[in-house]
Amino acid sequence: MMRSAKRETLWTALLEQLPERVERNKHELRELVSSVQFKQAVRSLEYGLRLDFSAANSVEAFLRAIQKQTEHERERGGTKDDKDSMETD
Repeated sequence: MMRSAKRETLWTALLEQLPERVERNKHELRELVSSVQFKQAVRSLEYGLRLDFSAANSVEAFLRAIQKQTEHERERGGTKDDKDSMETD
């Protein structure tokens, strides 16, 4: 029973972080964390932190790491999202 209460507390805390324009329910939260954009943002964050451990202590170093990753992705031909947006332009 305690596990269920902790889970509900976590859901509530996460739902509070959703943008106001999004309906705040578990379905919307699941949709958000399953989205390509969210996954890409998490990958960028993970990559940046792995690339330069000092990024955890320095915003400037972190932003440089993200910039390096973005440049690397562009050199490789962009991300899937970039290619999708080019097809619709």
